[in-house]
Amino acid sequence: MPQFRVFLMDDDLAALNFQRGLLMRDLRSTCGGSATGPEELLDLIDATPKKLLPKIIVLDAEYETEYEELKLPKLIRTVKDKVPGAKIACLSQYCVHDTMREALNAGVDAVLEKNSVYLGYVAALVRTLRSELVVCGDIPAMLCRLHGREAVVLPRWQPHPDLRPVYLQVFHLCILDGMSAREAGREINRSPTTVETYLKHCYNILEDGWIDSSDLEAVKETQNWEKLARRDWAFHKFTAFPPPK
Repeated sequence: MPQFRVFLMDDDLAALNFQRGLLMRDLRSTCGGSATGPEELLDLIDATPKKLLPKIIVLDAEYETEYEELKLPKLIRTVKDKVPGAKIACLSQYCVHDTMREALNAGVDAVLEKNSVYLGYVAALVRTLRSELVVCGDIPAMLCRLHGREAVVLPRWQPHPDLRPVYLQVFHLCILDGMSAREAGREINRSPTTVETYLKHCYNILEDGWIDSSDLEAVKETQNWEKLARRDWAFHKFTAFPPPK
């Protein structure tokens, strides 16, 4: 698949940086721009040349605004009008029933609970590109069932069950945060050699296929995937969703 461009809107700077980091780290995606509120997002869209408009726009569902025309349902419709063909995903911390229902009624293409999607963020956006409606989280899934909406219901993202806590800690430091073995060793009071050993254990565990294979197929459809270093492959495997039940 061609690398897809994403615009982000979130009034939580930590959440915004977290999403941006995952998008830029993943082979399938890139962050084309970000905003901390609806007015800034609309300005960003208006200032962007047509050929650089995104395939997906991710909206924080819990932002504050005093203007009726900038509230979530109207914002979704406005963004759809301004960027025809783009998918709109709502990312929610709390998944308040009424807010989620309004987003679905406004024609949103995905409703994702932040804690449920977590490191499976880009994988969820790939599913959004390929499906009519994607939901992740108990309340969005329940609303789709109540309203008879057909949706791809994603499981909660979770790490491989065989990754011990110390392996996960090293993986986060070295693979997600980009630390060297020496830097990570200082963080956890281990030698660089021990850190490298832990990483090798992580790589071996991630080879056993305990992931949804469709997530890796999407990586293999991108350019340059054959040139990925082992730690980059590990990142893509680690952030895939678990296998279907």
